[in-house]
Order: sequence, then structure tokens, then C-alpha cells
Amino acid sequence: MTFERLQAILDAYGADPARWPESERPAAEGLLAAMPEAHAQHDAAARLDAMLDAMTLPKLRPLDTTILTARVVAMPQRDPLRQPIGWLVHAIGVDGPAAAGLALAAALAGFIIGWGDPETAIADEALAALFPVSSSEADQSW
Repeated sequence: MTFERLQAILDAYGADPARWPESERPAAEGLLAAMPEAHAQHDAAARLDAMLDAMTLPKLRPLDTTILTARVVAMPQRDPLRQPIGWLVHAIGVDGPAAAGLALAAALAGFIIGWGDPETAIADEALAALFPVSSSEADQSW
């Protein structure tokens, strides 16, 4: 058990050893007894636990579905067909000139890939090997 692991356990589970993982509990308790720094961390976690236990949660009102429905209906509705890529621009988080620049970069990348170096394209022989039947043989089979 390391001091850092004990700090992680105290942060995650609090100061009560009953809430700690059973497999790590004996080692954590041993480290608490051996290290004054660990004991100080345990005391800080115990104070935090006490403050959290003393807090009272606010009373929540039951959900009034009538009010919720009225608010949802009153919200302006957007037509997704008016801006077909608007959702994409919103998802990426860019707008205006940045979106135009991104679209131009994508178009340019597509052009470069599509019309790239002719030496990297598939040779006619390799393409013919993929389709061994010639057009004259295909015409005769009809």
C-alpha cells in the first residue's frame, strides 16, 4: 500500500474503513498506524465526511409534467432540412470562416487523393487481372 493509494481510497470512499475495499483495508489501516502524514489525511477525510453528513438536501417538488410540456412546446423548432450541414458544423464547434476553411481543406484533400500521382494508380495490367473476362467474350455469352 502506497501513500498515494491511501489518498485515493480516502478521496473515493471516505474515512470509514468499513467502506474501503476489503482487499485493501488491512494494508491501508497498517499504513495509517505507521505514517503520521497518512493519519493527517484520514483526519481531513473524516472532517469532510462529517460536513457532508451534516448537510441537508433541499426538498424537491414533484415534476409537473404540464409545465414541462408547455415549455417544450413553446421552444422554437428548427427545420433540419433548411441547413443540412448545420448539425455537423454545430457538432464540430466551428462556424463562419473557420467552417468554410474546413470545407475547403476537405475538398482540396479529396481532389489531391482523387487526382494524385499517376504512378500510384493501379496499372492497366493489374486492373485487367482483376477482371479476366474480356469484353468480346462477355458479348458472345449473351
